[in-house]
Amino acid sequence: MKTITHYVLLLVASLVLLPLQMKAQMESADSVSNDGGGLATDVFASLLIAEPSNDIYSCCGHCAIRMQCPSHNMDYCFTYSFSNTLVNKFKFFNGTGVGSFVPMYTNGFLEEYKESHRGVMEYKLNLTLDEKRVLWQSLDENAHSSFHWKYDYLKTNCSAMCVYIIEKSLIGERIEYGKLDPVLTGDNRTFVKEIFSKTPWYQFFWLTILGAEGEDESEVYTRLAPFIITDVWSDASFVNDSTGEIRPVFDGAPIQISNEHTELVPSPVTPFVAFLALLVVALVITVMYLKGVAKKVVVCFDVALLAAQTIAGIVSLYFNTLSQLQGVHGSWHVLVMNPLPLLVVLLFRKKPEYMRIGFMLYSALIVVYLCVAPFSPQILLPHVFIALTLLLRSGTRALKKRN
Repeated sequence: MKTITHYVLLLVASLVLLPLQMKAQMESADSVSNDGGGLATDVFASLLIAEPSNDIYSCCGHCAIRMQCPSHNMDYCFTYSFSNTLVNKFKFFNGTGVGSFVPMYTNGFLEEYKESHRGVMEYKLNLTLDEKRVLWQSLDENAHSSFHWKYDYLKTNCSAMCVYIIEKSLIGERIEYGKLDPVLTGDNRTFVKEIFSKTPWYQFFWLTILGAEGEDESEVYTRLAPFIITDVWSDASFVNDSTGEIRPVFDGAPIQISNEHTELVPSPVTPFVAFLALLVVALVITVMYLKGVAKKVVVCFDVALLAAQTIAGIVSLYFNTLSQLQGVHGSWHVLVMNPLPLLVVLLFRKKPEYMRIGFMLYSALIVVYLCVAPFSPQILLPHVFIALTLLLRSGTRALKKRN
């Protein structure tokens, strides 16, 4: 009987004390991870910066936002990008490509960069709790809505959009920058030249397609490329003009969360060297042509040159007339890069006199281009070498009967 009474008392004690213990544990957990309204307080926001790669789309690195809530086992990365498919690549150059914030588990995000041997640094953002909540909500809403931004390599790239959405999440605050490099406050062409300085061929490509908008200026947030933003924001502050509170944008030192590394391998031959060599070869070919020797070599060179010029010409004409891509219109390069030589050959192949006139007209366009070159920042020395190469061959063809 005593034993039965003992077990009954233990059972009653358990039924009374267990709920009290659970309540105490819940209250203890709330004091750590929840506020009075039941919302989590252990929310963390970081900026992730991935190393550059040798790919044209990521040779400046990549930027993403990491959001964490350990009490709810939540750890996501939001990366602004567009699907890297052949169709989307065409849409990008057509100016109709769109981008959006894409959520993914942080482990999956890091695994992708591990596979491509690219390191990732994490920079904790010194946002208030409410700002981190607003940021997470904004990222969620953008990731799961049908709204997309038109992808613009000058203004709506990965880092620019990360900066944009972080700034939009500030509550009564603004970002105050320290002393900015003139590159960040100058024109677009100077900026593009700087961020692609370690990859001469990519630099040449982007500077070539950049038209009259290259001389325009843009807002600072659009200039913060992944490898630039860390230095700029390390010297920046969140400022509340109402309270006078000032605190650094980054909270503490950066953390290396992926130790992979890829060494960028620049091409040993720069555009300057390549197109200067092409000009020299064109000089030799022209001498051979005038002397009437090695005719097959001359023909092969001219056919290859015409094919390359035609492809570049169609692309240039497309950018200047049909493409909606920002920054590519109003280019002087269309004077030289256009399908006129191909049309002359196709239309007047059996009419030498008309063909000669056609090449004279094209040569005149090149001369105009070369006259503009000293006064236009669009035209670089490699462009001049290309123009002189084309002038040599088209001019010689135009004057053929006089020799």
